Amino acid sequence: MRLFTTVLLLSLSHLLPAQCVTVAPIPNLCNGNLTYQLVASPSGGIWSGNQVSPSGLVNISNLFGFQFATYIYSDANCTDTVTVSYQVLSGPGVAAGTDFTIVCGNINYLVGAITPGPNNTGFWSTSDGHFVGPVTDMVTPIDRPGTYVLTAVSNSSGCSRRDTVVCYPYLPSFPNTQIEATICLGDTLLGYTSNGIYYEKYETGAACDSFRVVRLTVLPPLRDTVVSTICAGETVAGYDVSGVYRDTFSALNGCDSIRLLDLTVLPGIATNLVSNTCDPNQAGVFETILTASNGCDSTVISTVTLLPTSNASISATICAGETF
Repeated sequence: MRLFTTVLLLSLSHLLPAQCVTVAPIPNLCNGNLTYQLVASPSGGIWSGNQVSPSGLVNISNLFGFQFATYIYSDANCTDTVTVSYQVLSGPGVAAGTDFTIVCGNINYLVGAITPGPNNTGFWSTSDGHFVGPVTDMVTPIDRPGTYVLTAVSNSSGCSRRDTVVCYPYLPSFPNTQIEATICLGDTLLGYTSNGIYYEKYETGAACDSFRVVRLTVLPPLRDTVVSTICAGETVAGYDVSGVYRDTFSALNGCDSIRLLDLTVLPGIATNLVSNTCDPNQAGVFETILTASNGCDSTVISTVTLLPTSNASISATICAGETF
């Protein structure tokens, strides 16, 4: 019985198709990453399945913990179903605090927090601010406006998380230039193209930096869509052929005003009638213009042809007293 069972299993394994695709093992992933690239051998195939792009890019932005997924991989030589497993880890929790303002010459404090633990560390960084105290202190002093980033790292998983706090200048205390402007969509002012309030900081060498504040309003173009139907021979805004036309004008606010004209031109209706007559007074070509159901002209052209006259010669012989 054992021998029979062994032979049967060998026969079944011989019938099972071998996998033609091998997927590289997936390491532990951090949920701070948005995607992960699957790697298969042979390469160059097409992936399909849930949350995966044709190139094999897996969306992990909303995943956490152990994950199991089944994908289909196809290339010129084979199509295979592969199952992968991986773990998505999270970095420590992090909070950089709420945005605040700073007065020129004063010192304010960043107050951040990360998930406590022996394997968790945190540090501050900035591209335009200035620290007075250690960047590894969760409560650390600063003396300049700027954007400050608190990063928390898990030394055990290598995953990190970040949070940002913005320190704005209290403008009355800083040297500043204020610009308030309105532009049209498509124009630029000092490199800015969207509605908003922009702060530009300049190093002055004085106790505080100088700021230029740009309050920018961007006006969208005015748009108007006109749908019109006319009869052949008529025009709208100079157009006499069916189509969609775009015209640009200058509006009262100085920006573009765009008019879209959706024009339909109805063709004229012509009817040709042909008839014959023996009456010379009724022969000729006659044109009658009527109004069709679509409101346009309907032309009826009647061609009446005069039939030629025919002469007949009759010879007869009668006796006196008879008539013919």
